Amino acid sequence: MSGVSEYRILWSALIISLILTGLVSAEYPSEKTSVVSGQVVFTSACAVCHGEKGNGSGYAGAYDFTDNQKMIDINSSDFFLSITNGRQAMPPFGNRFSQSQRWDVIAYIWTFWADMESAGKGRIIYEKNCTYCHGIKGDGAEISRGFNGKGAFDFTNLSTMANKHPLELFDGVTNGISGKAMPAWKDTLSENERWNVVKYSWTFQFKDYTIEFPGTPILSPGIPSQSNPWYSTPGGIAIVLISLVIAAGILYLFRKGVLER
Repeated sequence: MSGVSEYRILWSALIISLILTGLVSAEYPSEKTSVVSGQVVFTSACAVCHGEKGNGSGYAGAYDFTDNQKMIDINSSDFFLSITNGRQAMPPFGNRFSQSQRWDVIAYIWTFWADMESAGKGRIIYEKNCTYCHGIKGDGAEISRGFNGKGAFDFTNLSTMANKHPLELFDGVTNGISGKAMPAWKDTLSENERWNVVKYSWTFQFKDYTIEFPGTPILSPGIPSQSNPWYSTPGGIAIVLISLVIAAGILYLFRKGVLER
């Protein structure tokens, strides 16, 4: 009887150990994650150690999310388990933040690496070369069956992406994927261009991280947008009225000159 009890104690200890060491699988998000919500969580709980810029400046030894070599060889599931269970000097946040909040803060963490400027350049490359197979939304919808009966990779599949390292996607873009229709782009795109397109494809997981094309003009307060035409503004109306008065005056003088001849 005592042997059975000892066995149960050892088994329970093993389960607890697996949970505490993060060897249990992460619970994947049920919908696209929010960078905006994640920023709120990061600012309130993470910036004190990792720094507002995510560079680990707040506490010696804190993870640096701007370190490219670290970020390309890690995945979201690793981050989720560390946030949930804690790691080394980092405390656990599983009881402090909901599952969705933990995934949201991970989304925000990734933006230190997949910055808007790089992802914007990647969007140009993606929409020129990748949409034919992967679709404009990154869900692989353009090829329903694809080569060998398999569709194009779906960057919006949250459970799949949670276990992907950026380096894996980069290798796929660089060398192609054997047995699939994915070609190698190493002779077509530079290394930096390949990384930019990987960064853009990474953002398909987020619901509120809008990537604009580089150089997209930002309208100043004095320049009305297309949804508010200049001629419908008070200043525009005044210009139109003045122009009409001037035109009427010119027409009157012209007509008067003709009649006096």
